[in-house]
Amino acid sequence: MRIILSGILLIVLVCSPLLAQNEAPIDPATIFDPSVTIRYVSAEVEPSPTVWDNDLHQFAIDGVVSPYPPGVATIKDIETVDADTLAVTIDPDVMNSYDAEVWLYSRRQQTLSPFVAQCATADGQPDEGWRLVAELWTIIVQDESAALCNRLTGATSAPLPENYRWPLESIGRSGPITSVSPDRKYVAFIGQIGAEWQPAASRQIEVFSYETQTGTILSLGIMEAATSLDFGQWIGNQITIVTGENDFVEFSEVWIADVTRSKNLEFAFNVTGGGPGFEEYPPRYLIGYNPYTNASGCGRTTYYVETHETVELDLDGLCHPEYGDIEGVGYYRDVPFGESRECCTPAPAKVVEVPFVRYDTRTSERQELYRGEIEAVYWVSPNEQYAILLLDQDGEIDFFPYLDAFNYQQLGLPYLALVDLQTGETLATTPMDELAHTWGLTSDTDWAVNHTLTPLPDGTFLKIYCDENDTPCARDGNAASRVTITASGVEETLLVKDPIMLTPDQKGLFVWSQPRSKYQPAAQQQGVNIYDLETGQLRPFIRELSLADYDFELLRSGKDSVQVFIYRKSSSKQHRPDASFSVYFEPDGREYVLIQSP
Repeated sequence: MRIILSGILLIVLVCSPLLAQNEAPIDPATIFDPSVTIRYVSAEVEPSPTVWDNDLHQFAIDGVVSPYPPGVATIKDIETVDADTLAVTIDPDVMNSYDAEVWLYSRRQQTLSPFVAQCATADGQPDEGWRLVAELWTIIVQDESAALCNRLTGATSAPLPENYRWPLESIGRSGPITSVSPDRKYVAFIGQIGAEWQPAASRQIEVFSYETQTGTILSLGIMEAATSLDFGQWIGNQITIVTGENDFVEFSEVWIADVTRSKNLEFAFNVTGGGPGFEEYPPRYLIGYNPYTNASGCGRTTYYVETHETVELDLDGLCHPEYGDIEGVGYYRDVPFGESRECCTPAPAKVVEVPFVRYDTRTSERQELYRGEIEAVYWVSPNEQYAILLLDQDGEIDFFPYLDAFNYQQLGLPYLALVDLQTGETLATTPMDELAHTWGLTSDTDWAVNHTLTPLPDGTFLKIYCDENDTPCARDGNAASRVTITASGVEETLLVKDPIMLTPDQKGLFVWSQPRSKYQPAAQQQGVNIYDLETGQLRPFIRELSLADYDFELLRSGKDSVQVFIYRKSSSKQHRPDASFSVYFEPDGREYVLIQSP
């Protein structure tokens, strides 16, 4: 038997050949102990207008099931073009989505046929089908006269204003720049002022809108564009325009305009190193920290679309809270930037230890609580007396708050520590972890769940750790103990051997039913029990399953539930479970399996 770690929980898996197919569904009564309630309910089905199956080679649109026509092997996506027409993108195996082929499905005629663009391109080349949904309208130029053209119908607008250059160059693309509103009522498009060629790094451009129902063309405003130029996101009748030196790395400007009003284009905000995040309620862009232009470090800027207001959130050189609230009290690791600012990301700093800081963005109050080789922060008590920190001892910080998306560093030999922030004393630790040294970005998260210090509702702490003589920990022979802080000191009481993790209600522990240790013979059968933290009693949860026939996996799937995946050794489903069961834990301590009818 070998132990494999998922992103959250331990898994029992044994390699085996793939044998039988079309086996009977797995009955949950054969998996769970009879004491676990199984509830059967009718599934709430939300009808989908478009579904397809690349194994059956069938698709269904509005309930009409049809086979794939000749020449269609796989379907990648189905998107709405208008009320009658859907764009069906086929062949998902191509490396470049621009090369995917697009077919059209007519709801009225219930037919699927290859898309043929109805608009001529400026260079005489076939029009790309992949533009059909996002850029339903293009710009055609004939006899020095330009007009908008609907790729699907061939309908054209009145002639566009003269003395403009419509095919424009931008990083990664060349041609007309247009965008259609989600309701298909408006087309936004861009022209360069003056028909003569201008350097891409500095162009005077004008943004227009076209109302498809009335044919009205409005000038939204004039701006200076750089090498990269394109439309961004639609928010109601407003659309953003993004321009800069590079889409992903360098400095960019974002402008915004209402397509229903003339001459209202205005500058919105700057963005560095990639696009901003967007949230709908209320509609706003979260621009994030700006380490290239902010010498003091990180911060956050929010642009509110409805009011066009920009709000700067000063984080006093910190990047983002690792616990707490960014718009109130948050807890941060104050990790400095490296000296280099080359290419895509700030350089990692060579630093041995960092301060652990409490910072209130409402009052700008800052307080250092602790200092050490801190790699992550997992919990801070409400009274700020205790914290659970991931500490390391390889002599340098390996995880950086400003390198979350790019960090490929590895930890040394980390361990979790329960720290008294008032005295600086370490009250409890888990053993140094051997496997975390070989893992990458998710080492801290995975390790801290499987070997953990967790605050319990009664004020004590649960500790899961290696109960073995080897140092560092190799994840064999786990034990769980309760850590209690008293007036006279710290008490640690052994609870149970072979724990897996806390139950979602934090009232019990999942525990292997058979011993798991490299010093014990491998079990032939394995199940899962639940250890009651209040009474110390064990009760069965998953039956003893033959490891020659089954593998199984447990995964936290929400605040009150776990997912149980069952794998048959004889299954033909490669790396896919043969059954999946949702188990919910009620406040009174009972658990039940919820089965929805198909």
